[in-house]
Amino acid sequence: MEENSLVFKYLHGRKKLDICKRKFLHYYDLILIEIEQDKINENYEDVQKKLDIIQSLICLDEFFIKLSENNKFENLFKKSQSDFLKIPEQTYKIILDAISKQDFILISFKLSSMEIFAKSKFIFHIKTSLENILESIIKDTKNYANSLNENIRYEQNKENLRKYIENHNRIQTILQQTKILNFIDKNIRILLENLFGEIEKILMKKFFNILQSIENFFNQNNFLFIEKTMEYLIDLLKELNDYYKFESIQDDIIQLKTRISQLPNEILQKYDFTDLNKYVNESPKDVCEQLKLVSSNGYSKYTQIYRQIIEKLRKNFSSEINYGKNITSFNRSMKLTIIRDASYYLPDELQNIFRNDIEEISQILRKEVYMPDYFY
Repeated sequence: MEENSLVFKYLHGRKKLDICKRKFLHYYDLILIEIEQDKINENYEDVQKKLDIIQSLICLDEFFIKLSENNKFENLFKKSQSDFLKIPEQTYKIILDAISKQDFILISFKLSSMEIFAKSKFIFHIKTSLENILESIIKDTKNYANSLNENIRYEQNKENLRKYIENHNRIQTILQQTKILNFIDKNIRILLENLFGEIEKILMKKFFNILQSIENFFNQNNFLFIEKTMEYLIDLLKELNDYYKFESIQDDIIQLKTRISQLPNEILQKYDFTDLNKYVNESPKDVCEQLKLVSSNGYSKYTQIYRQIIEKLRKNFSSEINYGKNITSFNRSMKLTIIRDASYYLPDELQNIFRNDIEEISQILRKEVYMPDYFY
C-alpha cells in the first residue's frame, strides 16, 4: 500500500499501520510474559500451546518489514522452543538432587512437571533412582526398629530410636505424595503402605521382651534395673506415642508400674530374715547391696527400706547370738554353727558390728564337740 501513495494517504494507511504494529508488539510482549510466567509456574502444557500459537504467527513478521529482529515471532519461537527443550534435563537434575537430599515434597512437585515429557530419556533414570532410595529407606527403617535393644545399657538405643523416628516421618511424607506413589513400581508402593504394620509387630515383640526382663529382675532382686528398665520402656512408648498406641500392653504396664511403686513395702514383707537357715538362699547381704545400689542411683525411696532391713537384721541377729550363747542344752553347738554360718550372709556393716561375737562363737565351737541329737 505504501507504493500506492495516494490510496495509502487517503485511507489513513500510516495511522492504521501504526495501530496494527502497536497491537502486534503488545501481543508479542504479552505472550512473551505469559510464556515466562508459565515456565516459572511449570505450566508446561500451556507453554507448549503458546509455542504453537507463536509458530502460527510467524507469517505476520513479513507484514512489518521494518520490524526489529528482537520483535519477530520467528525469533521468539526459536528461542522459546530451544528453552523448552532444555526443561526436561533441568528438571531431571533438580529431581536427582532432591532424591539425594530425600526432599520428597519437591520430588512430587517436579514429577508433576515431568508428565508432559513422558517420552523423555530421563524418566527411566528418575524412576530407578527414586525406587532405589525408597527401598533403602524401607530397609533402614526396619533395621532401626529391630536394633532397639531390650538391654538398657546398649548405647545405640537412643541413636537408633532417633533415626527410626526420622525415617518414620519421611515415610509418612512419602505416603502423602500421590504423584510419587503413582510413579513408582507397584510392589514398592505396597511395601511402603504395609511398612508401619510390620514395624508395629516388631516393636510389640520388643516391648514384650522388655516386660519379661523386668519380671526377671524382680526374681533377681535387681531393683535398680527394675526402675531403669521401666523408665526406658515408658520413654520409648512416649517417643513413639505419636505413631503407635500399643493398646495391648497398656494393662501390663499399669500393673507393673503399680507393683514398682509398692516395691519398698513388698521388700519389707518378703524379707523378714528371722530364719537364719534361709540366709543361704535369701542372702540379706545381696538384698542390702541391691538396695544400696538403687539408692545411690537416685531412687531415694529405697534408702529408708535399707535402713529398716539393717535394723531388723541387727536386732534379730543380736537376739540369736544372745540365745545361742546362753542356752545350755545339748544342741547349743548346732545353734552356734547356724549363727556362725549365717553371719557370712550379713551385710558388711553388720559383719563388722558382730565380728567379736562371731569370733567368740567360733572359739566356743572349737572347744565343744558337736553331738547329733540321736546320741541322746
